[in-house]
Amino acid sequence: MRATKNRAHRSKQWRTIRYACVLFIGMLFVWICMTMWEIVSYSHKDHRRHGDTAVVLGAAVYGLSPSPVFQSRIDHAIHLYQTGDADKIIFTGGRSERDIHAESEVGRRYAIQHGVVPEDIYIEDVSRITETNLIQAKKLGDAQLISTYTLVSDPLHMKRAVVIAEHLGMDVKSSPTPNSRYQSLRTKVPFLMRETFLLMGYRVIQWIK
Repeated sequence: MRATKNRAHRSKQWRTIRYACVLFIGMLFVWICMTMWEIVSYSHKDHRRHGDTAVVLGAAVYGLSPSPVFQSRIDHAIHLYQTGDADKIIFTGGRSERDIHAESEVGRRYAIQHGVVPEDIYIEDVSRITETNLIQAKKLGDAQLISTYTLVSDPLHMKRAVVIAEHLGMDVKSSPTPNSRYQSLRTKVPFLMRETFLLMGYRVIQWIK
């Protein structure tokens, strides 16, 4: 009799555990889907403000040449500058172990070659990821008494970048590149999945803190 009760108790415990696991997986799936939708729906919203400082988030470089992804970001920042939607440009991005020049240095060189006045460009050359890109950009902005920013990056990168920037206390708007190199499903899906889990991870870390 006692053994029967113990088996029934263990069976009830396992059912509870299974239900809890199913509930957790279901909630996680919903959160993933909601985050993906949040990123996609935000990706093409252009909130540029006249006279802001454009912050170009770094990407790969090849020697003294920007990668196609980075070039599209730089080109868009130059467009904002030429139309008066950006008075200054901040280029972010340091140097990887295999690079000779920092991403921001390459961005500055390219922008000057395309008509941006050198005095209107600021660079930081120590950051390697989005969060430190923005931390260093804010330090530069604070030193130059800059108060408002327009973030420039690929569309699917914008939501996470804005979330991080706002958490850092930056007054930011987004202006995604209109000619992002991530156009096909083969390139978009991995980028979207990466941004989804990075944004979720960032929010979890901030919640824990």
